[in-house]
Amino acid sequence: MIKELLSQDAFINYFSEFLGILVTVILIPIILHLYFKKRNKSKEYLAEKILMEKLNNTLDKIVPIEFRDYDSGTIWLDKKAKKQRIIVYSHILPFSLKNNSRDNIENYFINKYNSYKIEKFKKLKKIHFILNKFSIEINNFLTMYGDVVKKDIIKEYYKLDFNIQTTNTKFIKYKEFDNEIYAETISIVINGIDRIRKIVLSKHIEAEKDYFYETFKTPTHNSK
Repeated sequence: MIKELLSQDAFINYFSEFLGILVTVILIPIILHLYFKKRNKSKEYLAEKILMEKLNNTLDKIVPIEFRDYDSGTIWLDKKAKKQRIIVYSHILPFSLKNNSRDNIENYFINKYNSYKIEKFKKLKKIHFILNKFSIEINNFLTMYGDVVKKDIIKEYYKLDFNIQTTNTKFIKYKEFDNEIYAETISIVINGIDRIRKIVLSKHIEAEKDYFYETFKTPTHNSK
């Protein structure tokens, strides 16, 4: 019996079982981990692009021209590529919000839609529909990509969604509409969407104004 356990064939069987255990317990989990990591990285990249497009499109529809900054914070680069002096665009924003714009945006909507005229009421109702559509789109987006989206983004979105949903009751009856409360909600939502953009952009770097000139400038040569 002992001779059989210590035979060459037995050792070959032991070694085969050891290899099987090694592959099953160690190698396969490592391979699966690397596979899902690579897949999630691609999924995260796609999710970021889709989310930024939805955020930009919504802001483009509801932010007044007076509060748009087209000169700064609009071009963002990949940090790693920039260190190597390679331009890789991460995101290009149509505009950023001007500094300290929250109170000004709120006052803008209060003053612009100060009366209860039906025409103005309809314009505000249109903004509500845009935000409601945005909320539905982000809900669907999180269903598909929630596993690769930062928790801070999800947290900010739920705050936004709460404020958007509170505006539903304000459009049931025309006479019960409160413009000041609605203007405050719009301001909160606009700045909330911008905060989500900043979270997305936190792992990228803003392009300096002179960066493109320094990268692409044509070298000069002394002519003889």
